[in-house]
Amino acid sequence: MERRDYLTIRLLILLTLSNKEKSVNQIAHDTKINWRTVAKHLQHLAKQGLVQQYYFAQQLKIYEITDTGMLVLTEPPRQEVLA
Repeated sequence: MERRDYLTIRLLILLTLSNKEKSVNQIAHDTKINWRTVAKHLQHLAKQGLVQQYYFAQQLKIYEITDTGMLVLTEPPRQEVLA
């Protein structure tokens, strides 16, 4: 399996969330990325204001893309925004 860099992983996560809000496991399934890796990158994307938790329960976190995250997808991605 091809190893993906962090920019590719983060863009894939944003693309997956551009359709609708999803759980960590749903994102992992859709992107074929390990759920632990997805969770780590979601934390980073949340700190950057690109995604946010939509719903939170004891064992379930649902994330959605923010308006800022949508801008990253519509404009040429800048490495410093996703880094």
